Amino acid sequence: MANVSFTDDQFRDLLGALSSRHSTPPPVPCKTGSFALCTARYDGTRDTSLVEAFIATIVTYKNIENVTDSNAIEGLTLLLTGEASVWWLGVKSDVTTWTEAISLIRNTFSPKKPAYKIYEEIVTVKQSAPRETELFVARKRALMAELPKPHLLTSQCLDLLYA
Repeated sequence: MANVSFTDDQFRDLLGALSSRHSTPPPVPCKTGSFALCTARYDGTRDTSLVEAFIATIVTYKNIENVTDSNAIEGLTLLLTGEASVWWLGVKSDVTTWTEAISLIRNTFSPKKPAYKIYEEIVTVKQSAPRETELFVARKRALMAELPKPHLLTSQCLDLLYA
């Protein structure tokens, strides 16, 4: 075996190079996701709370799984069923951004109801015996969230519920 000798500077450089290779982990390649494992589905039911729940779920999934906009637009085909799927096949070619896709879903399947219709639904639909109170209140809160701004005060919401 041959003897190797280093100057102090060469030895420091060698130690520095070796320690920097072991102290810094190698960069992790940024993996882009898809909707392949997403379990959310939407069938085209025209119910604002269902549409908003679906949108909230897929937007969150897209962000967590690092799904690109183009993959998300393409992957919507996996999440839509029934009437929504047929509709999407017809409009998909015209959609260029993720924001546009979400707006189209919202505007097509959850058109804004006039405020008087929402108030009517809040007041006329009463809690039935088998329905749990938590679900009844959640449905009423969802309706109140659909009202145009300014939103009602808590006391006003309670008055409507007791009506």
